[in-house]
Amino acid sequence: MKARIEKIIEASFQRIKEAYNGNSNGGIIFPNYTHGKKAGEIRVSEQELKCAFIEELREKEPNWFYSVETPTDKKYRFKEKENICVNEAIGQSAQFDLTIYNENRTLLAQIEFKAHARTTLDQYEKDFLKLAKDNKDEKVHKYFIQIFHHFHGGSEKSVGSKLAACKEKIEGAANVHYRYCILDGSGKIGW
Repeated sequence: MKARIEKIIEASFQRIKEAYNGNSNGGIIFPNYTHGKKAGEIRVSEQELKCAFIEELREKEPNWFYSVETPTDKKYRFKEKENICVNEAIGQSAQFDLTIYNENRTLLAQIEFKAHARTTLDQYEKDFLKLAKDNKDEKVHKYFIQIFHHFHGGSEKSVGSKLAACKEKIEGAANVHYRYCILDGSGKIGW
């Protein structure tokens, strides 16, 4: 199952890079900012990545099901940045960006999408906490999938340190699969 999901991820990265470079033959495109300092620049968000992923999912696994903004099973407390945690007593349900189910509607994967190197440590921790803690079934694959518009050496170091901090702080975060794609320059895909 993991290999099939990874093929969808890789194909969605190819699709999103083609759209970013203006080489798409239909489907998702990136809009341009129309106002302010960024007017005329390409706007990159996680929404394009999610849509490209869903397009690939429908093509490659037409009998699978998916859900967007899927409520979590557990309740979380994210108010105090220092003490994010699972808290069934006073927490609130959170959401996964996307969940995937097989043809029998059995849960296969829970996915969080992000865009940009400026994602904060708090944002990484919240998503990694949900992925690591919400469902303990080892058959359910957990993915944090990210695209970067611009990426340079400092960005790589910053993202790497945030990921290391998540894995150190959150029990089970080492079981979350991190995948990324750089849209400009190298077009690098990371596993």
